Amino acid sequence: FFHVPFLYKISKLNIPELHWILLGTIASLILGATQPIFGLTLSKMFGAFAESDLNKQKYLVLISAIIHFCIGIGGGIAQFLTSVGFAKSGEELTMRMRKMTFSAMLRQEISYFDYESNSTGALITRLSKDASALKGLTGVRIGIIFQAISAVITALIISFLSSWKLTLVVSCFSPLIIFTNKFQGQNKRKTTELTDETSFI
Repeated sequence: FFHVPFLYKISKLNIPELHWILLGTIASLILGATQPIFGLTLSKMFGAFAESDLNKQKYLVLISAIIHFCIGIGGGIAQFLTSVGFAKSGEELTMRMRKMTFSAMLRQEISYFDYESNSTGALITRLSKDASALKGLTGVRIGIIFQAISAVITALIISFLSSWKLTLVVSCFSPLIIFTNKFQGQNKRKTTELTDETSFI
């Protein structure tokens, strides 16, 4: 995890794009909420088929279809705004960091460039990779985090309103699911690293 002062400094550099970040955040929260809501409306549609009155059944299915269509349109717009907002803020931060890094390089003494670690290729790589690595702080990846948070909160609200007892029972297994997913991810990462190492042998 990053230290708070470091995050604060990076956030200050991204202040000019604050409106893009807010746009991406709001759109991400909306996009994350669409999935649980879609599941709720889909269950309502299946419940409509149990209606004995055909006219009422058609009406309920039509309403559900319209709601699904609206959710899809809203989710598509939210996805677009999320991508635009966070991509814009991330790219602007990357460009700003590259300019600052390049300016700092130009102010160095001549002896600074005599070190092998400060060769032309190393400096170019530093400008290319190190600056773009900060894009994840305000880039598209943070939008995915907001989507996940919104989806979890919305799903919990819907679940507790539907059946709070069943929700509590299912929630008891959440730590086990999280632990197994984390364990699986660690094993997969180790396998990938081992494969990369053996490929160079």
